[in-house]
Amino acid sequence: MRPLIVAQAPSSRSDPREPLSGMSGQRLAYLCDLSFPDFLASFERVNLLDAYPGKIGKGDRWDQVQARLVAYGMTPRLRRRRTVLLGRNVARAFHLHDRAWFQWVDEIGDGALVAVAPHPSGISHFWNDLRSVRRACWFWHTLARS
Repeated sequence: MRPLIVAQAPSSRSDPREPLSGMSGQRLAYLCDLSFPDFLASFERVNLLDAYPGKIGKGDRWDQVQARLVAYGMTPRLRRRRTVLLGRNVARAFHLHDRAWFQWVDEIGDGALVAVAPHPSGISHFWNDLRSVRRACWFWHTLARS
């Protein structure tokens, strides 16, 4: 079974039917050391929210109540597979926001291994540190090869 990536929501410029088909997906493909088409084929990808939520400040609007309801309904999809939650908002919806980046945990149950990764949009300060980027490369490259 392909690893699952749970993203926040479609961006204002991406196809909502094709999660991570824009710049964030291209960054993840680079981190995996895959071509963009190979990245899209290697991972099952889903947005937690179906529609672009709009902007607020430097980030996107976020309806945590709606996100938690969707996450609850999505939990069976995580069973017996590796899943990466992109960003603290998505992790919070699954009650895993206090986990360290890239640490696999089995707290969902039923064989689900879940890790939280920084959102690849570049808004996060994580991406400004070369050591952090190297860690992200190692994580994503290893996941893509497993």
